[in-house]
Amino acid sequence: MIGNYVWMFPYVLLLNAPIAPLPPGLELQGPDVGDYSVVLVRALIMAGVKLGQHAVVAANSRVTRDVTDWMMVRGDPAKEVCDSRRFVYRSGGKPYRPYPWMIHHPSGYPWEDDIPPEWKQA
Repeated sequence: MIGNYVWMFPYVLLLNAPIAPLPPGLELQGPDVGDYSVVLVRALIMAGVKLGQHAVVAANSRVTRDVTDWMMVRGDPAKEVCDSRRFVYRSGGKPYRPYPWMIHHPSGYPWEDDIPPEWKQA
């Protein structure tokens, strides 16, 4: 299941079987990706894993466990890094807050009137 407004970058793998070949009696159990989540390039999400809303999975990460709402994870296996709302990227000495990504794309989208003012501060 993939939620609404999810960003999924190239070469992301979503597995739907815990092992292969799937033994008789074992059902497929694909990942569940929450609304507004971001899964960066070459991430691997294992079968049955649940990504919460606004979760961020870093590039080249292998997610083997559930990720809570607003959590950023990275690594192999993926580990919690921080609350995605607190992540700040610095370029040329200037801070940039990429998440929640909706603050950069408000016009004409359903969340246009629901963006809290504190999200807009770096």
